[in-house]
Order: sequence, then structure tokens, then C-alpha cells
Amino acid sequence: MKGHLAAGLCAGLGLAALTVTGSAQTASSPTPAQIVKARQAALEMSAVTFASIKQALDGGTDASKLGFQSHALAAWSAALPTMFPAGTGQGQTASDTKAKPEIW
Repeated sequence: MKGHLAAGLCAGLGLAALTVTGSAQTASSPTPAQIVKARQAALEMSAVTFASIKQALDGGTDASKLGFQSHALAAWSAALPTMFPAGTGQGQTASDTKAKPEIW
């Protein structure tokens, strides 16, 4: 579990660093392609978090010890709907997205 959690945390910190670095270089809003890439990276991190929770529970870890992971997923679920602005759907950017048109 620690390996998966550490990998997810490192990926999250890396994404945050890229976001901060990118913000420091320009005051403009992210492009639709950047939003798609950020959305995809964040969804991958949530998959890693779910996998670490499952592995921990399968290994007998007390669920009450997984508060950090569960709170992170809850926060992400609240932010997720904002990651699908107009112009970020299939065929609207050079990024490959599998997001269904029904989302918009």
C-alpha cells in the first residue's frame, strides 16, 4: 500500500508543481488540451488511490486508517464536474479523450 500511496502522492505533487510552474509563467487560463491532460492525470491518480485502498483492505488494514485516501477521493469527486468545460470533448482538442458527449 505504501508504494502505491507514495507513487500517487508523488504524481500529485508533480502535477501540482507543473501547475504552479505553468501559472507562474503565464496569467492566461489553461487551454482545452491542458484541461484534458490534467483531467486524465487526476483520474489516473484516483485509480491509484482506489487501488491502494483496495490493497490495504484486502490485506486486513482497518478502514478507519484510510481517512487520508478517502477524504482525498471525496474532495476530488467534488472537483471532478468542473474538469469538463465546453471545448474539451472528443474531437475538440488534439488530446485523445474518451469522455462521453453526455457529460456536457
